[in-house]
Amino acid sequence: MKKILFSLCVGGAVLGGLPASAEVSLPQIFTSNMVLQRDVPIPVWGWADPGEKVTVTLADQSATVTADEKGNWKVSFPKRGLGKAFTLTVKGENEIKLENLLMGDVWLCSGQSNMEMGVKQTGKFSKQIEKADSPTLRLFYVTNPNRVKAWKKDVSQSSTPRKDFLESSGWKVCSPETLKNTGLWGGFSATAYFFGKSLQEQLKEVPIGLIASSSGGSKIEPWTTDAGWKSVPELAKEYQKMKSIDLSKAKASIHSPWPSLYNVSIHPIAQMPIKGVIWYQGEANRRDGMLYFHRMKALIHGWRQHWGENMPFYFVQLAPFSYSKDQAEWLPGIWLAQSEADQKIKNVGMAVTIDIGNPKDIHPKNKPEVGRRLALLALKDTYGKKVLAY
Repeated sequence: MKKILFSLCVGGAVLGGLPASAEVSLPQIFTSNMVLQRDVPIPVWGWADPGEKVTVTLADQSATVTADEKGNWKVSFPKRGLGKAFTLTVKGENEIKLENLLMGDVWLCSGQSNMEMGVKQTGKFSKQIEKADSPTLRLFYVTNPNRVKAWKKDVSQSSTPRKDFLESSGWKVCSPETLKNTGLWGGFSATAYFFGKSLQEQLKEVPIGLIASSSGGSKIEPWTTDAGWKSVPELAKEYQKMKSIDLSKAKASIHSPWPSLYNVSIHPIAQMPIKGVIWYQGEANRRDGMLYFHRMKALIHGWRQHWGENMPFYFVQLAPFSYSKDQAEWLPGIWLAQSEADQKIKNVGMAVTIDIGNPKDIHPKNKPEVGRRLALLALKDTYGKKVLAY
């Protein structure tokens, strides 16, 4: 087999969440049925005993690496385009074999409850999932930390970026059953699924991988990296206040800047190439007015430190809802902030939903149209398709 160069993982490049076993192991993002990002170098990483030799075989290519003094190892394979399904084997003292992997486009789907909301929660639209068989559409669900008992007992474990997720589903081939059962709130994210489905209808031959990582009720702040916070002067005072919080006394609350949702729910895949991000959040920040524009700048800048300054970022406008105790200007204020983000942050787009919301339902059910509108943005601006209206 063809040998290729390898690179060692720098100790401390990722922190927290050390695996207990001394056997060769992989992060949870690596399972059978995975989609890897096409047309860019392919990193594979994991853990072993310090000094242990690990051989990684990706399809017809192999690389051997020695785990560093902390047990970290990493290899990088040359970029690959579309092709048939293949296997990934990792061998040290033990052997791990992953099957049915595809090269395609990987999209990270994040936010709060309207992104987390599963396909079974969409009322009459849920009937569409009965036709969901798609062998080249793959689903990966990151468990909401607030649904993980161990995290609630020890919130301090999210004080630093983690090596791996608390819990996840592994990659699933899209079918009616996996859509219904992958996720803890009515199945897999409806917005993410209908986005991926709409992409595939146009791209056809391109496999799509969807990583759903959301937390209902969460603000934008805990999703934001340190680098993101520091990049926006308008947030400097707030950042210093946030950093002074004593995490040992903090509660596992989604409404607090700490613990960091980024550390536990995003950072574990910071090394993994993706095509772009879709984001559906803002209800918890609707009182921020134009400050939310600065928060979005911080979030996007921080994530682009991992995935490139041109990483596509498409988000959903808040739909109308009659918040009973709100001041009249709050919702229009965040609409203005979202519009500013759409216009002033490069490679960003907003899917308008002001016409398809439900003033009596904070979780409007027409997620097929939300997903379709997000996909239209991606088809036009990321894939260069001739889209009449988007």
